[in-house]
Amino acid sequence: MRLSLLLLLVSACAPIASGRCNPTNCMGCCDARGTCQLGQTASACGNRGATCGSCGLGLICSSGMCGVPSASVNTGAGGGSTSSGTGGGTSSRGGGAAGRAWQELTSGTRLRAIHVTGADGSKAPLAWGLNVSAIFWDSQLSLYCTPVAQGLPSPLCEPLGLAWERSEEGDFVDSSCTIHAGRGNDPANLNTALSAAGLPISTVTHVRVTDARGQHTYFTAMRVPEGAPRYYRSSESSACLASGTFREAAWATGSSVPATTFAAMSVTRE
Repeated sequence: MRLSLLLLLVSACAPIASGRCNPTNCMGCCDARGTCQLGQTASACGNRGATCGSCGLGLICSSGMCGVPSASVNTGAGGGSTSSGTGGGTSSRGGGAAGRAWQELTSGTRLRAIHVTGADGSKAPLAWGLNVSAIFWDSQLSLYCTPVAQGLPSPLCEPLGLAWERSEEGDFVDSSCTIHAGRGNDPANLNTALSAAGLPISTVTHVRVTDARGQHTYFTAMRVPEGAPRYYRSSESSACLASGTFREAAWATGSSVPATTFAAMSVTRE
């Protein structure tokens, strides 16, 4: 039994021997290098061969899906429990500094929270796929964004529907291998819900390039037409070599965009 479990874990996160990682050969998630990962960490979360994603700020990865931590509510220090409210407490606080359950997204002066609202008045953050569990509308940049902390000096609200690539490898659109081609997916399924609500649709506006240390830099995104020549940098000679044409959605890196362009955030504890 232990041997079977060990083999299962190895198969889930071992590099792909032949061909790129995909749903037929990976039980976890596929990273930007085409390698199968276990898909159980906040920086590489996903399952069934989906693209690995980073969970948003304050979220965790569980069973290949990003979500909020289990909320625990403690007894108030000033007397009374959160269930009874005796001794001066209330149902959400004890008489002192009681713990609080996970809260809904809250709008600010720049970032406007996007919710799914039930007919009974219930409300929850709008999610997109497995890896985005919180979405804001950036009223300054007029785009949707999601909180991100990994690979950054400080958290920010990163544009939603981002294309991505790694600086030391991947595809290029020019024969000198200087213009990266990021991979990403148009959020068509999300746009259906947004359009039905009378909200602006989401588009790919930026490309994120990650260096060998895992640090991110950002660029404007330019759509690469299908059939355009594709190039890659040889890991052995560093030469820029042709590798056919683009047959999938890709976005080339345009102008450099400083991270300070996006809404700054910080980590706090209630």
